[in-house]
Amino acid sequence: MKKKLKSRLALIDDNELILTCDNISDNINSICKILSESAVKNSSVPINRRKRTGKPRKKPWAPEIASAAKSSKIHHAKWKAAGKPTNPENEIYKNNKNSKKKLRSLQRRLEATNRNNKYQELMELNERNDKGFYKLVRKQRDPSNPSGSSLIFKDNTLNDQIEITEAFAQYFEELSTPCENVNFDNDHFTNVKRDITSLTELFKHSKNHNIPVTTTEEVKKTVLSFKNGKSPDEENITAEHVKFGGQTLISILTNIINFIFQNLDIPSLLKSGIACPILKKGKKENGSKLLQKNCHHYVHWKNCREATSSKQPRFNKQTTK
Repeated sequence: MKKKLKSRLALIDDNELILTCDNISDNINSICKILSESAVKNSSVPINRRKRTGKPRKKPWAPEIASAAKSSKIHHAKWKAAGKPTNPENEIYKNNKNSKKKLRSLQRRLEATNRNNKYQELMELNERNDKGFYKLVRKQRDPSNPSGSSLIFKDNTLNDQIEITEAFAQYFEELSTPCENVNFDNDHFTNVKRDITSLTELFKHSKNHNIPVTTTEEVKKTVLSFKNGKSPDEENITAEHVKFGGQTLISILTNIINFIFQNLDIPSLLKSGIACPILKKGKKENGSKLLQKNCHHYVHWKNCREATSSKQPRFNKQTTK
């Protein structure tokens, strides 16, 4: 993998790499694409496991429901054999209708009982009992699970899958837009933006561009300090991708970092990240109340490209001036 990756990266000659503020994002995207495609092509082929061809086995009904289902089938067969009468006074028609009504009532009652038991079990679950929590998650995702899913969002109970999806989308949209919060200090936010703009203009026109050049050894040391086994960023890049790039990738990254230092321009591509909501400290609520009040703040996970540059000491010093 290392040889193939280095050969592809060699096509981007770092000595002739002409960077501008307009094309630096495109160059970084090209590097990410090479790293991602090389990893996919050289990854080990997964073992084809035997797939189940039959339908998932359903759990047996309670004796009362099984008896009602059998009775409903018998009455439906008699109604069908009688020519499907629709007269409300017909005895066969009434028996078929009543048997179906009884079966559906028992099914809804069982579903409500299972749903309440699930919520009660979730409420009584210990906060640090991860095993029990994931056991409940697997049980809920089981195709044979007859109970439906519901979610309480803004005092409304949602049972439809589309409504639940829209509720999640609305919640995360509100979470990522703090200025729409009624408790948000817009005056302070405006003052901070004005200060940032003033300081940026002052720094650019002060001709203070004497930032020391970053060496390949510094970038290499930074890359090797990354932890393995972490989740990929939105470009599907992990620390392992950067480490396997070798000296060729280190040289390219060094040129990109030095370009940022010299031009005082950080590409928007390096400012992106993944927002992950977290619970408030000491809070323990059930899953249905998660969207209501617990996630008022979130963790911003840096992408792997941003971490490469932001770990440079001089980068931190200059961006805080």
